[in-house]
Order: sequence, then structure tokens, then C-alpha cells
Amino acid sequence: MGKMICKYEILNHKENFYPNDEIEGIFYIENQEEKDKKLKSVGVQLIDSVDKYVTTIDHVTGNETSEWKTFQKTKEKLQLAKGDLIRSGETKQYQFKVNMPKKWKVMSGGKFKNWHLALIFKYKSGIISSQGDNKFNSTYVIPVQGSQLPSHASSIKKEENSEDMKFCSECGKKIKRTSKFCEHCGAQF
Repeated sequence: MGKMICKYEILNHKENFYPNDEIEGIFYIENQEEKDKKLKSVGVQLIDSVDKYVTTIDHVTGNETSEWKTFQKTKEKLQLAKGDLIRSGETKQYQFKVNMPKKWKVMSGGKFKNWHLALIFKYKSGIISSQGDNKFNSTYVIPVQGSQLPSHASSIKKEENSEDMKFCSECGKKIKRTSKFCEHCGAQF
């Protein structure tokens, strides 16, 4: 069984974003399933996220438990597409521009940790929204003053130097020159 792969690339990544700055990028969705899929919606959410140490009391037993819980608040939603068909083996690209909020509040210390702003890339092809096979490939932690998580400009692995690549004689896809078999079709060399 195949899967849907979500990735992003930030075109104007910088050391720090500030209020009202614009973030530009591309959201990629790759259909590795054996059948075509209809994308009901494709979008980007700008969220404010923090882990908070909370204590709850079970009203039946009176037991008290404490744990870290993640709280997220949506600052902005941007719909990029609606009703697109993505064929088996196809990769769709969606360009986007998102404006940073006018202000935000950094939460740190004591009962708070891991505060950050992030872009969440999602698609919906069935009943529920998804971030694809790996949520880390579809979450961009925005570099802002006070952020407590690292940021990456892209979830796309940089392509090898073209001199280190060759094409498979069976399927025609790019593979490493030193490969003994094709990672796409399995052909041996």
C-alpha cells in the first residue's frame, strides 16, 4: 500500500521573521498510492503552539495527575486548492504566501515549554485532514525571537550533485551513480 507524502520549501527563509513579515513557499503533495485521489482541500495553517504543565484531579478517585500537554491556537488559515485530482505517482505543487501576525506572546519558563509559531501543511482527501506520512515533513517551525524549537527552511532532501547521479536503464528515474540496484523499480546493475 502506498502513501501520501507532504513536504514544503520556504523560499524566503531567514534567521528571524518579525510581525507582519510575509512567508513565501511551496507545499508539495506526492501520491504514492496505487490509485488517483481527489483532494477535497489543500491548505496552510499558521499556529501558535506551547506545551503547558497541567494538573488534573479525577473527581471519582480524587487522584491528581500532572503532565505536559500541547496547546495550539490557529492564527491564520489559507486554502490553497479545492477539489484537485492527484494521479497515482504525481506530485502537486502549491505556492503560498502567509503574513505573520501583528503580534504574539512568547510563553516560557515555569509551566511552559517548547513555545513556537509554525506553519502546518495539510490536505483532506477523505473524512479527516492529514499532514501526510510524517507530520515533521509538513510542519515549518517559524524562526522568531523567543522560539524554543529549531527551524528548517525545507523538508525536502537536497538532491545529490548531478555528477553523483545516473538514470536507471529500466524505469528512467534518477539514482546514485554507485547504486547496485534501482530504489524505484528494483532493477539490478
